[in-house]
Amino acid sequence: MKRYLLALALLAAGSAHAAKVTVPFTVAPGSTGGGGGGPSLCPDDDGSAGATAGVANYPTLISAGNYKASPLGAHGNGCKTPGVDYYVGVPQGLALKDPTTAAPAGCKYDGSRYLDCTGAVTVSGYDFSLHSTLLTGSGTTTVTNSKFVFAANCTDPVINVTGSLTFTHTTIDGTAGWTCNLNQGFGSFVNVNPPGGGFFFAEYNHMPRIAQDGFDMNAPGSGNVAITIKYNAVHREGSTGHPDWLQFCGGGGGVMTPVDIRHNLWYGQPEPGPDEGGTQPLHVEAQNCGGAGHITNATVANNVVLGTGTCQGGNNWPIGCAMNFGIACKLDDSASSNVNFRAYGNHVDASGGITALTNGYGCKGTTWGSPQPNYDMTAGTVLGNNPAMIAAQSRFPAMRPLDLAHRAKIKAQMARLVVLETERQARLK
Repeated sequence: MKRYLLALALLAAGSAHAAKVTVPFTVAPGSTGGGGGGPSLCPDDDGSAGATAGVANYPTLISAGNYKASPLGAHGNGCKTPGVDYYVGVPQGLALKDPTTAAPAGCKYDGSRYLDCTGAVTVSGYDFSLHSTLLTGSGTTTVTNSKFVFAANCTDPVINVTGSLTFTHTTIDGTAGWTCNLNQGFGSFVNVNPPGGGFFFAEYNHMPRIAQDGFDMNAPGSGNVAITIKYNAVHREGSTGHPDWLQFCGGGGGVMTPVDIRHNLWYGQPEPGPDEGGTQPLHVEAQNCGGAGHITNATVANNVVLGTGTCQGGNNWPIGCAMNFGIACKLDDSASSNVNFRAYGNHVDASGGITALTNGYGCKGTTWGSPQPNYDMTAGTVLGNNPAMIAAQSRFPAMRPLDLAHRAKIKAQMARLVVLETERQARLK
């Protein structure tokens, strides 16, 4: 099914976000993990210098003695972790405006639920949680220093932008809608549809209780889209649907490149229900969503994935499982492509998963553990990619219904996008 965004006349926008300079790799001497304090000795920019002031969101999540490997402990890389060693989300103590009474330039409140923005717009310092207001945009949109909720009325996406999106220093709290059945809705906190030459840039955001998807990113019919996802903290995901923190959707000829996923925290625990164990934290998955999906030069580096539980390598799956695989490179169909994927410097607790890493889904030209190794946090050992997981479907036949549910979710989302855009256009008349 051809998506509506392929037919829209989108604004082309180039990414203004340059790559950051790296420094030599040094392990923090004598560090015991967690807590942060003092300068960072990370091999690249761990985000701590650019964080807003405030008490860290989860300062004891990676405490000394909890793990045999951690970023600031044994087998560490000297990198501070967002949400653990520094604060992320809407700045603490910031006075926020009401978007329903003081809409930013280029935006219009519809009097009921939506703040609709058009063109190049900056939305900064707003409290959308006051009235569970949702944001839509067309054009180059910046959302920063703001607060949103996924409300108990189960209406989503919370943010839906057709165009490039910069999303920083913002909190989306899904607690109120944690029990929503998103098989009946869209299923995403943030949905973005960049044009060729556009971008999605997400830094320093806090996302507690994501019922289904965190970031849904849709490629255009042609051109390249740059994806940058850094310094974000996710705390619990997966109460409904087929949960993916990161979902990449193909649009035909468009290519997502480069894809830069670094220094994020994802924390999950077993969420009993029909979708237990099916959550996918940091999966870079090329898939057909009404058009082939193409991903090139994806880097997943220096992240912390805490998939806690008692999954026992899948022996108990899905009971006691917070996720299936922690970090994965995936290629879903022969028309799509996923090449030059790299994963290094990551720390993973896979006690609540089948395995920490998997390269068993057909990606080409992957590199794992270079220039820095990936670590198993509970065992304190170096992780390698696990080609044996190519047989995951035969080992875990119960995963097959979840994969079918994933296909159904994508199809429903593509249809829902058309409805959402039609409704938006009607509001703007």
